[in-house]
Amino acid sequence: MSRGLSLWGPVVALSVAGLPVGTYAQSNSGASALEEIVVTARRREENLQEVPVSIQAFSGNELELRGLERVEDVVAAAPNVMVSAGPSTAFNTFAMRGIPRAGFFVDDVWQQSSISLSQRSVMELDRVEVLRGPQGTLYGRDTTGGAIRLYTKLPADTFGVRAHATVGNYSRRDLALFADLPISETLKSKISITSSERDGYIDSITIDNSYGDIDDQHVRGDLLWTPSETFSARLSIEDIQFEGTQANVIRTIFDPGEPGIDAGFVDPVDPGRTIFWVPNSQYYQLVGVPFNCHTDCMDFPGGLVGDMENRSDFEGPGIIIDLQNFNLDLNWDITDSISVRSLSHYHEQWSWDYNNFVPSTVHYFSQGSVRDRDGWTQEIQFTGDHDRFNWVVGLYGWEENLDNHFMRWALWEFATGELDFNDVTNSPECQSWNPASGLAPCIQVPPSQDSATREEEEGYAFFGELTYHVTDQFSVTFGARYHDQKNVDYTAVFGPQTALRTDIPGRLPGGDATAFAGLIDPLEAKFDQDTYRLALTYQWNDDIMTYFGFSQGYNAGGISRVQIFDLDNNAIVFDFPYEPEQIDNYELGLRSDLLDGTLRLNATVFFTEWDQIQLDGTVVNPFTGVVLPTFVRTNAAAAEAKGLEVEATWLPNANWQFDLDFGILDTGYTDIAEGSELTLDAPFGMAPELQYSFGGQYNGAFSGGTEYVLRLDYMWTDGYNRTYVPGDHSTRYTGGKYEQPSFGLLNARVTFRPADNWEVSVFGTNLTDERYTDGGFMSPLLQVDDGTIGRPREYGVTVRFEWE
Repeated sequence: MSRGLSLWGPVVALSVAGLPVGTYAQSNSGASALEEIVVTARRREENLQEVPVSIQAFSGNELELRGLERVEDVVAAAPNVMVSAGPSTAFNTFAMRGIPRAGFFVDDVWQQSSISLSQRSVMELDRVEVLRGPQGTLYGRDTTGGAIRLYTKLPADTFGVRAHATVGNYSRRDLALFADLPISETLKSKISITSSERDGYIDSITIDNSYGDIDDQHVRGDLLWTPSETFSARLSIEDIQFEGTQANVIRTIFDPGEPGIDAGFVDPVDPGRTIFWVPNSQYYQLVGVPFNCHTDCMDFPGGLVGDMENRSDFEGPGIIIDLQNFNLDLNWDITDSISVRSLSHYHEQWSWDYNNFVPSTVHYFSQGSVRDRDGWTQEIQFTGDHDRFNWVVGLYGWEENLDNHFMRWALWEFATGELDFNDVTNSPECQSWNPASGLAPCIQVPPSQDSATREEEEGYAFFGELTYHVTDQFSVTFGARYHDQKNVDYTAVFGPQTALRTDIPGRLPGGDATAFAGLIDPLEAKFDQDTYRLALTYQWNDDIMTYFGFSQGYNAGGISRVQIFDLDNNAIVFDFPYEPEQIDNYELGLRSDLLDGTLRLNATVFFTEWDQIQLDGTVVNPFTGVVLPTFVRTNAAAAEAKGLEVEATWLPNANWQFDLDFGILDTGYTDIAEGSELTLDAPFGMAPELQYSFGGQYNGAFSGGTEYVLRLDYMWTDGYNRTYVPGDHSTRYTGGKYEQPSFGLLNARVTFRPADNWEVSVFGTNLTDERYTDGGFMSPLLQVDDGTIGRPREYGVTVRFEWE
């Protein structure tokens, strides 16, 4: 694989034409001052400095200058906001203030699937808004942590074409073309095409392959019709094709040591007794097949696998996404003070994701899923103002259907007969570890699996928010939302047309994997919930505002259905219901423009109560005492989070700009549910105590007229636990190793604009080549810590042209 500078054409998916040599205006004294930032966090256009919400906004120009090219980069720039690749880069978890499940929106449309969302490039952006804290009133479920909102640029009134090309190491070759094509005075159109390709950066020492590669193709068409000053209609259609692999390594293979008080699992029938067994990660060793840290762990002292390497023999592809989105946005100003908006959305998505949890030549444990989904959402909003009142009311409805064909390859050499499992059970280690109860210590779990389900979800919500300006300085806002949801899950029956799991781990079935013959065993769950919001705002003068806010977030409950086998190998179905999860958040905020508008200082102090926490954890088979080879969602605990967020921007003169953002976070569990593996002193997942970013920018010009911008950014993240799964926090399984140490990322960019219609940028990201893990998987059952490694040092050159 070439890691030098590629000479092949093609561009950066996120960039905005024109060199942003000024994000400031003139103050009353004639000095440079920060411009007003307009956001729509409360469903209407407002000055950022007057919104009683913890919100951080980035313009498209700022994103490009800071090297924030993908969704994960944008999230990393906001303090107290985290994104994790989860078990693999196929699954993304967004967390804010230590609370998972932040909603993701593009042009105000909720993105129902998070598969590889953080890895995708984004179209030409107008701005990004990051709303921290629960947003359950205006945005609904799955926004308990907050909301991330991306806004693409509208078709322009005049003709214009922008072409961008980037080349870089890891054979990076990106291409982007944006064309504004007015059809008439009232009908505008825009075509956007982006292509982003990079080689992988985790090399296999077994085959000629690397992992972490990206092939992202994105086409979008926009039509904007404005027949009058009071009505507009925007239709957008996009096609996204994404392909890649998981950039994972084995960080640790755990050895529980000799039986003792800190080994094994507690007997669910007799809590005073511990059940011991040989961990199944050792089964290969017992039959003479090397599988240990010396042979498989990345950068293990004296080991065979070096830095940024693994021993995988997987050839790919690991992730395939075929997604089509259709959006229709209608806006009508009924009167000067009342407007109505309709947001209609439909999507179809087919995807394949393969999670190679143990990247090795032994096929110990991996899973894959073919998912075929479609769904629609419809939102209608009425907004208005009268005298001292501003208000918004709305109705939201949705439907989602998902066919999921799930495949697991576990202990595959034993399952296929290549290795004899009797050699494991007859080994001295297994025989000597027999517990007094007579339970077999060496059991062939987790089992391989080939199964399928259909999930059907539908719901609706009513919402509203009213702001009353008691005086010119003091205002009160009250909001409420009613949410009603129904889920029905089925077991799918395979038929003669169903493409089944292949005999080669990770190989995509050749036919239609979701051509089911029928559906059985419907499992229905219904939930409804009210959420509320209150804000008290005081505008001390034109430059300083303070507020108190209370908001709630909500996640629906459900039922986890698990098949358990008794001692006679009879299958018994167990249902594990879990209750809705609720967040109550309290915060005090300051919004200020100081020093004659050259210093913007915003700060928020918050306190959050998190009740009926839903966590995926392990449960024990009550018949055998063995941990089940699956995760079960339960209400595990209650918790609190508190902290501080500060964003500051300073313009000392027309040339310089400095940015400082930081977040401080303190989290802790306050109550543990019976049977949960959590403890009160267990850490939150994805909740570093400190995050900060510091950036400096210089805008200048040479004597010949060439303008230039120098930009440097540094982002720091304290060490944190990488998982919310309760069992992963227990040191009896992990020894505390499932943690990400503190790390910092340094980015730089230099941009030159010799003429009005073209510019060139030289950039580098993660310049210090930090090693950090932004996802992965570990469970007490597997005893292997699999980590998804963040992108290493990258550099390149971007050229942009404009035609008008």
